[in-house]
Amino acid sequence: MLLVQAKIYQRTDRAREAAAVVDQLVRAYDIRNFPEAYMLRGTLYLDANQPAEAIPWLRRVAAIPGPDRRNALYELAKALNLVGQSQEAEKVMKEARLLQEHDFLREMTGETGSTRVSTSAQARLAEDMMNAGRSEDGLRLLEQLLEKDPNCASAHRVLADYYEKQGQSERAAEHRRRQGFTP
Repeated sequence: MLLVQAKIYQRTDRAREAAAVVDQLVRAYDIRNFPEAYMLRGTLYLDANQPAEAIPWLRRVAAIPGPDRRNALYELAKALNLVGQSQEAEKVMKEARLLQEHDFLREMTGETGSTRVSTSAQARLAEDMMNAGRSEDGLRLLEQLLEKDPNCASAHRVLADYYEKQGQSERAAEHRRRQGFTP
Protein backbone atom coordinates (compact mmCIF):
# COMPACT_ATOMS: atom_id res chain seq x y z
CA MET A 1 0.00 0.00 0.00
CA LEU A 2 2.83 2.38 0.81
CA LEU A 3 4.39 1.84 -2.62
CA VAL A 4 1.08 2.68 -4.28
CA GLN A 5 0.83 5.78 -2.12
CA ALA A 6 4.36 6.83 -3.10
CA LYS A 7 3.58 6.34 -6.80
CA ILE A 8 0.44 8.44 -6.45
CA TYR A 9 2.48 11.17 -4.81
CA GLN A 10 5.02 10.95 -7.63
CA ARG A 11 2.37 11.22 -10.34
CA THR A 12 0.70 14.18 -8.64
CA ASP A 13 3.95 16.16 -8.41
CA ARG A 14 4.34 15.62 -4.69
CA ALA A 15 7.91 14.36 -4.89
CA ARG A 16 8.83 15.21 -1.31
CA GLU A 17 5.98 13.09 0.06
CA ALA A 18 6.81 10.28 -2.37
CA ALA A 19 10.47 10.31 -1.28
CA ALA A 20 9.50 10.20 2.40
CA VAL A 21 7.33 7.12 1.86
CA VAL A 22 9.92 5.38 -0.31
CA ASP A 23 12.68 6.12 2.19
CA GLN A 24 10.53 4.46 4.84
CA LEU A 25 10.14 1.39 2.60
CA VAL A 26 13.85 1.02 1.77
CA ARG A 27 14.71 1.23 5.46
CA ALA A 28 12.21 -1.52 6.23
CA TYR A 29 12.81 -3.91 3.32
CA ASP A 30 15.84 -5.54 1.73
CA ILE A 31 16.24 -4.85 -1.98
CA ARG A 32 15.74 -8.53 -2.87
CA ASN A 33 12.36 -8.48 -1.14
CA PHE A 34 11.17 -5.14 -2.52
CA PRO A 35 13.17 -3.95 -5.56
CA GLU A 36 10.22 -1.81 -6.67
CA ALA A 37 10.84 0.59 -3.78
CA TYR A 38 14.52 0.94 -4.65
CA MET A 39 13.60 1.48 -8.30
CA LEU A 40 11.16 4.21 -7.34
CA ARG A 41 13.82 5.87 -5.18
CA GLY A 42 16.15 6.01 -8.17
CA THR A 43 13.49 7.41 -10.47
CA LEU A 44 12.53 10.03 -7.90
CA TYR A 45 16.13 11.23 -7.96
CA LEU A 46 16.00 11.31 -11.75
CA ASP A 47 12.72 13.25 -11.64
CA ALA A 48 14.41 15.75 -9.30
CA ASN A 49 17.24 16.20 -11.83
CA GLN A 50 19.72 14.45 -9.53
CA PRO A 51 21.08 11.71 -11.78
CA ALA A 52 24.26 11.14 -9.76
CA GLU A 53 22.14 10.26 -6.72
CA ALA A 54 19.92 7.99 -8.83
CA ILE A 55 22.78 5.89 -10.20
CA PRO A 56 23.58 3.80 -7.08
CA TRP A 57 19.90 2.99 -6.51
CA LEU A 58 19.36 1.97 -10.13
CA ARG A 59 22.59 -0.07 -10.23
CA ARG A 60 21.38 -2.08 -7.25
CA VAL A 61 18.07 -2.89 -8.91
CA ALA A 62 19.74 -3.65 -12.26
CA ALA A 63 22.01 -6.18 -10.54
CA ILE A 64 19.07 -8.32 -9.43
CA PRO A 65 17.46 -10.76 -11.85
CA GLY A 66 13.76 -10.17 -12.13
CA PRO A 67 11.04 -8.11 -13.75
CA ASP A 68 12.44 -4.73 -12.64
CA ARG A 69 15.89 -5.29 -14.11
CA ARG A 70 15.20 -4.13 -17.67
CA ASN A 71 13.49 -0.90 -16.55
CA ALA A 72 16.30 -0.26 -14.09
CA LEU A 73 18.83 -0.63 -16.90
CA TYR A 74 16.93 1.88 -19.08
CA GLU A 75 16.74 4.40 -16.24
CA LEU A 76 20.38 3.78 -15.34
CA ALA A 77 21.42 4.46 -18.93
CA LYS A 78 19.48 7.72 -18.84
CA ALA A 79 21.17 8.76 -15.56
CA LEU A 80 24.63 7.83 -16.83
CA ASN A 81 24.10 9.92 -19.96
CA LEU A 82 23.02 12.87 -17.84
CA VAL A 83 26.25 12.74 -15.82
CA GLY A 84 28.39 12.44 -18.95
CA GLN A 85 29.20 8.72 -18.80
CA SER A 86 27.97 8.04 -22.33
CA GLN A 87 30.13 4.97 -23.02
CA GLU A 88 28.87 3.15 -19.95
CA ALA A 89 25.33 4.34 -20.74
CA GLU A 90 25.59 2.80 -24.20
CA LYS A 91 26.76 -0.51 -22.74
CA VAL A 92 23.92 -0.51 -20.18
CA MET A 93 21.37 0.32 -22.89
CA LYS A 94 22.68 -2.53 -25.02
CA GLU A 95 22.11 -4.92 -22.11
CA ALA A 96 18.58 -3.57 -21.64
CA ARG A 97 17.82 -4.18 -25.31
CA LEU A 98 19.20 -7.71 -25.06
CA LEU A 99 16.89 -8.39 -22.12
CA GLN A 100 14.00 -7.03 -24.13
CA GLU A 101 14.84 -9.33 -27.06
CA HIS A 102 15.28 -12.28 -24.72
CA ASP A 103 11.91 -11.58 -23.08
CA PHE A 104 10.34 -11.34 -26.54
CA LEU A 105 11.81 -14.67 -27.60
CA ARG A 106 10.71 -16.31 -24.36
CA GLU A 107 7.21 -14.97 -24.93
CA MET A 108 7.17 -16.13 -28.54
CA THR A 109 8.42 -19.62 -27.76
CA GLY A 110 6.20 -19.89 -24.69
CA GLU A 111 6.46 -22.37 -21.87
CA THR A 112 5.68 -25.22 -24.27
CA GLY A 113 8.80 -24.52 -26.30
CA SER A 114 6.98 -24.05 -29.59
CA THR A 115 9.14 -22.36 -32.16
CA ARG A 116 7.25 -19.43 -33.59
CA VAL A 117 10.65 -17.70 -33.65
CA SER A 118 13.30 -19.27 -35.83
CA THR A 119 16.16 -21.12 -34.23
CA SER A 120 18.62 -18.95 -36.16
CA ALA A 121 17.08 -15.81 -34.58
CA GLN A 122 17.43 -17.40 -31.16
CA ALA A 123 21.05 -18.35 -31.90
CA ARG A 124 21.77 -14.76 -33.00
CA LEU A 125 20.31 -13.50 -29.72
CA ALA A 126 22.52 -15.95 -27.81
CA GLU A 127 25.53 -14.71 -29.77
CA ASP A 128 24.62 -11.08 -29.00
CA MET A 129 24.34 -11.96 -25.31
CA MET A 130 27.75 -13.60 -25.34
CA ASN A 131 29.31 -10.62 -27.15
CA ALA A 132 27.75 -8.30 -24.55
CA GLY A 133 29.48 -10.18 -21.73
CA ARG A 134 26.52 -12.34 -20.75
CA SER A 135 28.07 -15.65 -21.78
CA GLU A 136 26.18 -17.74 -19.22
CA ASP A 137 22.81 -16.53 -20.50
CA GLY A 138 23.86 -17.06 -24.11
CA LEU A 139 25.19 -20.54 -23.40
CA ARG A 140 21.97 -21.43 -21.57
CA LEU A 141 19.88 -20.33 -24.55
CA LEU A 142 22.07 -22.38 -26.91
CA GLU A 143 21.71 -25.43 -24.67
CA GLN A 144 17.94 -25.04 -24.82
CA LEU A 145 18.08 -24.84 -28.61
CA LEU A 146 20.19 -27.98 -28.81
CA GLU A 147 17.86 -29.83 -26.44
CA LYS A 148 15.02 -29.17 -28.89
CA ASP A 149 17.15 -29.82 -31.99
CA PRO A 150 20.54 -31.48 -31.45
CA ASN A 151 21.44 -30.73 -35.09
CA CYS A 152 20.71 -26.98 -34.97
CA ALA A 153 23.46 -25.66 -37.25
CA SER A 154 23.16 -22.04 -36.11
CA ALA A 155 23.59 -23.02 -32.43
CA HIS A 156 26.62 -25.17 -33.28
CA ARG A 157 28.12 -22.27 -35.29
CA VAL A 158 27.81 -19.86 -32.35
CA LEU A 159 29.25 -22.43 -29.95
CA ALA A 160 32.14 -23.17 -32.30
CA ASP A 161 32.98 -19.47 -32.53
CA TYR A 162 32.67 -19.08 -28.76
CA TYR A 163 34.93 -22.03 -27.94
CA GLU A 164 37.45 -20.90 -30.55
CA LYS A 165 37.68 -17.50 -28.82
CA GLN A 166 38.06 -19.30 -25.47
CA GLY A 167 41.05 -21.25 -26.82
CA GLN A 168 39.16 -24.54 -26.65
CA SER A 169 39.91 -25.69 -30.19
CA GLU A 170 38.78 -29.31 -29.67
CA ARG A 171 35.34 -28.24 -28.49
CA ALA A 172 35.17 -25.70 -31.32
CA ALA A 173 36.07 -28.39 -33.87
CA GLU A 174 33.37 -30.71 -32.51
CA HIS A 175 30.72 -28.01 -32.93
CA ARG A 176 31.99 -27.17 -36.42
CA ARG A 177 31.72 -30.88 -37.29
CA ARG A 178 28.16 -31.01 -35.89
CA GLN A 179 27.31 -27.80 -37.75
CA GLY A 180 28.27 -29.60 -40.93
CA PHE A 181 31.33 -27.46 -41.56
CA THR A 182 34.82 -28.93 -41.55
CA PRO A 183 37.62 -26.46 -42.30
